[in-house]
Parts: sequence; C-alpha cells; structure tokens
Amino acid sequence: MGDIEQSWDNYDNDGNLLKQAEVPETLEVSYNFETRQFSVPVEDLSTVVQYCLGNLTKRDARFEAVKEFLGTDEFDSHHRDFTGHMIDANIKCFHDVLYRDFEVTKVTNFNRNFDGSDKECAPKYREFRVAPGEKESLLAEGFIFAEHKQFGSRMVFELEAYLEGGEGYLEFRTHYCRQDEIVHSFWEAVRSYFCSNASPLKNQIINNKWEYVAPSEVSLSDVVLSEDSRTLLQRNVLSFLRNSADFAERGLSRSRGILLYGRPGTGKTMTCEAIINQVDCTVIVVSNDTVDNVREIKEIYELAEKLAPSLMVIEDIDTLGGLDRRDGNNHPLLGELLASLNGVGATGNVVTVATTNYPEHLDRALADRPGRFDIRVEFPMPNLDLRRAILDKYLKQFETKGIKMDRLARETEGLTGAYLREVVTNAYLMALETDTGVITDSVITEALGQVMGMRDTALQEIGVTTSPSNDMFS
Repeated sequence: MGDIEQSWDNYDNDGNLLKQAEVPETLEVSYNFETRQFSVPVEDLSTVVQYCLGNLTKRDARFEAVKEFLGTDEFDSHHRDFTGHMIDANIKCFHDVLYRDFEVTKVTNFNRNFDGSDKECAPKYREFRVAPGEKESLLAEGFIFAEHKQFGSRMVFELEAYLEGGEGYLEFRTHYCRQDEIVHSFWEAVRSYFCSNASPLKNQIINNKWEYVAPSEVSLSDVVLSEDSRTLLQRNVLSFLRNSADFAERGLSRSRGILLYGRPGTGKTMTCEAIINQVDCTVIVVSNDTVDNVREIKEIYELAEKLAPSLMVIEDIDTLGGLDRRDGNNHPLLGELLASLNGVGATGNVVTVATTNYPEHLDRALADRPGRFDIRVEFPMPNLDLRRAILDKYLKQFETKGIKMDRLARETEGLTGAYLREVVTNAYLMALETDTGVITDSVITEALGQVMGMRDTALQEIGVTTSPSNDMFS
C-alpha cells in the first residue's frame, strides 16, 4: 500500500505538536500475484471499515423502493428465467405484454456499494433479435415499476442478465402484494402472446435453436417430380395444412407425418425447400447436427404445438444427432422422436416432413405405423422421361445448339438429379472458355464424360466397383 505523507501542523490543547496523516482521495493498492495496481476510493474504504465495526447499518435501497411502491412490506416474489436461445423471443413477448397491459411509472436499477448497500443507477439495455434481420433495444437489467391499466394492481419487475460468454440466461423476479394474484395472470398473458400471431416466432422459418432461417427461392414448379409424388405432397402437406381446422371438427387428427425416402441426390432436400416456400405457417427446420440430446426433441415438438399450425422439417432423420444410420432402431434420439410423433395431440396441428437416404435402417415402427409417419413418398432414380425433364429444366437457362436430347437422356441412365445438374454446370463452364459461350452437343457430351468419371471414382472410394443399382445402399 502506498505511503501516506505526514503533517505536523496541528497541536493539542497543551501546545504539543500532534502527528496527523493527510488522507488522500484514493489509495494506490498493489498485490504481487501479477504485480497489478488499482485505486480504491478512501471514502468507500472507510465505509467498509465502519460497516465491519458495526458503526453503520446496510441500506437496502431496492427493498425500500419496492416496499414504497407496493405500499407494504408484506409482498411476495415470483421467479422465472430463460436460457440460451430462448431469451430473445421471450423477452420481446415480456416487454410487449408489459407495455400493453401496464402503465410504467419508473424504470431504474440499483448497484451494490462496497458495504453491501444499494444505490440507484441507470438501467441497462441490450439488443435482441425480434424478427428476421431486425433487432430491438430492450431492458435487460433493471427494475420496472408498473400499474395494471384495468385493475390497478401494482407490480415491480426485476430483470437481471447473465449473457457474457456461452449461452447465458436472463432472470426475472416479479414482486407483488401477497394477496394479489395478478402475477400469475400476467405470465399466462405472456405465454398466450408467445403463441399468438404477434409472437416474434409465429409464421416464421426458424431452426431448432430458434434462429431465423432465410428461405430459398425454390418453388414446387422448380422440382421435377413424378405426378404421383407431386399429388401425394400436395394432398398430405399443403392441402392438409390449409384444411386442418376441418379435421378437428370431424374428430380427426390435425397432425401428420410424411417420410421422403430415396437415394442421395434424388431431390428430397430441394422438395423440402419448395414445400417450405408454399406453406403459410410456422416452419421449424431441424438438421442432424444441431440436436444434442433427447430433451431437445421433446422441446422442439412442444414449440411446434405452441406455434401451430406448424411444419416440422427434419433432414436426414437417420443421422439425427450424429446417429449411425446402421443402428437407428437402438438410438435414444430416434426413440424420443418416435414418442414425440406419437405424443402430438389430436389438435396439435403439426405436420412433420422427414427425409432419409436409408429407410431400410429405420425402426419399422417409426416408419410404418400411422400416426408417426402416415405417408411414405419414394424419390426413385429418375427414369428416362424424368431425366429429360430435369435436363430441359437446367438447360433452358442457357443458350444451346444442336443438343440431341433423346440421346443425352439415354446416356445419363443411373444419374440422380444432382448429377444431371452437375453435367449442365460443367458444360457451361466449358462453354465459357469459347468465344460464343454456347453449350453445344459436343460440349455437353464431354461434360457428361467428366461427371461419369468423377462418379465412378467416388464409388470406388466407398468400395463400389460396379455400376450402382437401386439397392446399392441396402
């Protein structure tokens, strides 16, 4: 601790010189852990010493403020908190309901002094994501003193945020008169608001971490499907969601499950993207690497029911949470998904669309029983007519010359839609190397040869030495 200079300018009553310290405003304190220094206000240090000696009584300013506003020291406190990805949407709903139903008379905050007493200070605001691409500055740390507009009930809302590092959490303490039950109706109003059309998540496209997802520009007209597949999807997803209210009136379930299955690259993901763009409801997209534990599956379906009507899209269901597709029927995440599909109530109004490349490795009860997945839509390897349609769809974006489409469609047998798109992509890259930029028959033939070579190499790397058959992944 720094030295305090001495002054000999004071004398006692007998004229004897007194030794007295000149106390500076701050003391420079250092310690030897890493030779750090900091300043301590002497006034605050003195307060601490006096408090320890019992000469001062700690003043709880926040308690006094709450007591004065409620008009009694006989009050109760209700505790609630939100963690991680749940914070943004819930704090938005909290503030919207608060300012809708209450007159706010004061917003403030309190800091602890060195002696543990309180002093009033400025509240703290933070930015929260409340809509796609939109943030709003909302109170995150402080006290809100409010009076209900209709009933006159008074409440004090205390918010404290712990958002530094990791996911963090936001803590609410609601102080209210002991006999007043307004606190319960308030939080019920927040819950109802969360489920309403005014909710920041309602009718949005989000993932299971409650993050907004930007939609693609794919429509069902962009997807080359067989007429049977197109009809099944229109009937069991789009039409079902539009008319789900009729099902409840007739005593039928408002929930449905559709499993899209087929080889990789046959268009399942693009079809899901197209369906998402066709529905007018909440969409929750679940990817296989964002689900970590069994509890999350249940929470996702609970959220879907709250925000219903909802479309749940689960890609690669056989790899959910790192699941080994060869051992799917023994995996706890898949078991929880099975239970959640079964557990969606008759009025749940949730449609689940899931994709898999390996339906034979899924638990038969998961795949076959109505009420879990009611409809299975196969995405087979494209036949001759579908291959031609897919090639036509991609080639119409470019200038072409002399392409023999019938021959090209025949020679692409065994290629998925993804490979057909790669043929056209390679052909255009080759065409850009010419002066004309036109895709000719010779250019696309050369591009096809390159893609076939790349595919054969890829198959050899996974141990397939012959041309792929429809059951190569069995």
